Amino acid sequence: MTALPRTTGPEVGLRSAFEACAFVDELGNSLVGELVVSGPDGPRGTVFVERGRICWAAARGLARRLTELLGARASLSSSEMESLFVMCKEQRIPLGEHLVSRGVLSASALREALLQHTVESLRFLCSAGARGAWSPREGAGYSPRFTFATAELLAQVGAAVHASIAARLQPVLESSFGEGDWAAAFVRSETSAFPEPIAVHGSVPSAATSLVRFGKWAASALDVASAFSDDAALLSVARSAASGGSSLVAFRHGGAVVTGETSAQGPARILNRRAQRRRAKGSFDADL
Repeated sequence: MTALPRTTGPEVGLRSAFEACAFVDELGNSLVGELVVSGPDGPRGTVFVERGRICWAAARGLARRLTELLGARASLSSSEMESLFVMCKEQRIPLGEHLVSRGVLSASALREALLQHTVESLRFLCSAGARGAWSPREGAGYSPRFTFATAELLAQVGAAVHASIAARLQPVLESSFGEGDWAAAFVRSETSAFPEPIAVHGSVPSAATSLVRFGKWAASALDVASAFSDDAALLSVARSAASGGSSLVAFRHGGAVVTGETSAQGPARILNRRAQRRRAKGSFDADL
C-alpha cells in the first residue's frame, strides 16, 4: 500500500461508518481532501472527500476489489480487466470512467460498483480502535455523479449489515410514499446508540447526521405513542406553510421504524395502503 498523506488537525475516533460520515458532514461543502484512517494494526486506508461528498475509499487488502466489481458488471474476463487496469494506471486514467467511455459499462453500473466498493471499504476501515485525521489537498477530480452523499452511504452500510430486513422494507417505502416524497427505514440494534438507516426512498436529506436526526425523532415519538396506543400508530406532524404544507410521518413496520416527508394528503394515503395490505393478507400481521 502506498504511503499515507500528511495529515493536519487532531485525530478523531472512527468506530463506525456513521462517525466517518459525521466527520465529512462537519467539513461542509467547500473542502477537498482525504480522511486518513489508521488502527491498532497500523494504516488502514483513505476516504476521499470532495465538497461534502464521499468519492470512494481505498482500504488495505481491497485494492483489486473494485476491479473485480467492474469486471463482473462489464462482462470482461480477468485477463481483459488486468490489461485495462495496467493501461489506465500507467496513463492515470480512471478505470471505471474509461469503461464507460468505451461503451462496455453503463454509467449507472459504474456508480453501483463504486457504491458497493465504498460501502465494503468503509465497513473495513471504521471499526473498534480506528482513528482518522484530515489531509487537505488542492483542486478536484471526481465527477459529481460518481460521488455519494453521506446519508446514501450510511443507509447502504446499514442495508449490507441488515440485508434481509432492508430487502423487505424497500418495497414498503416505495408503495407508501408518492412522487416527490422521501422516506427512510431504521432499525435499532444493541451495537448502535441510535437508529440505523437501512433503506431510503426519494430525495432524503443528504447529510447522514440529518437523516439520523429524523430517525431519532421518529423512534422517540413512536415510543411515546405506544404508551397510549399500540404499535400500529401512524404519527403525522404538519409542517409550516413555508415547507409547502407537507407532513412528517412515522410508523413501525416489521420491527423497523419508518419516517419521511409527504404531502398534506400523504398520511391518509399511507393509512389506506396499510389497510389494503392488511386486507390482502387477511390479518393485521401484514404490517408486522
